[in-house]
Amino acid sequence: MFQIVKNVFIGFKKLIKGKCIFKDNEISTSRIFKVLVFIISVLNIVNLFGILYWMMSFDMYYSIPWYVKAAPIIFIISTVLIICSSIAFILVIKREKTKLSYKILNSISILVMYAFVFFICNWNLIGFRY
Repeated sequence: MFQIVKNVFIGFKKLIKGKCIFKDNEISTSRIFKVLVFIISVLNIVNLFGILYWMMSFDMYYSIPWYVKAAPIIFIISTVLIICSSIAFILVIKREKTKLSYKILNSISILVMYAFVFFICNWNLIGFRY
């Protein structure tokens, strides 16, 4: 979880400073993996806060707003991106020389993302049925 939060803050910091994520039209697989993890983190955090806001407000008793109706779709998009990020991570391990700490930390972050998907499925927020 710490890795995901760290990636979100690093991504926002780069966006604020105006730095480009990619260098000279050369896109490395590790950059793609980092961008995917950032996008997944932002989608999941915003989506969860939207659902929690709805649960704690009085809107829960009167209607279902658009952001709650869009939540399962966004969670499905996030799940597809998690699968893409795990494929990108496998490609990073095969193609690029990386440190052991990089492999361990990113393996843990992928496992946490999959655990999040199972958590969301457990609370029936995605719509997958077992």
